[in-house]
Amino acid sequence: MPLRKIKEIAKENNIEEYFVEKVIEQLRSNGEIYSLREGYVRLT
Repeated sequence: MPLRKIKEIAKENNIEEYFVEKVIEQLRSNGEIYSLREGYVRLT
């Protein structure tokens, strides 16, 4: 999924962009998501 789409959905739901970035980084660190290319993430 494109990160811009995740951020767009979050914004529509009044979720701050910094929080989205923090959660994405935490999910990456935990190995729950990964990026095949810049700007996109996938579930593991």
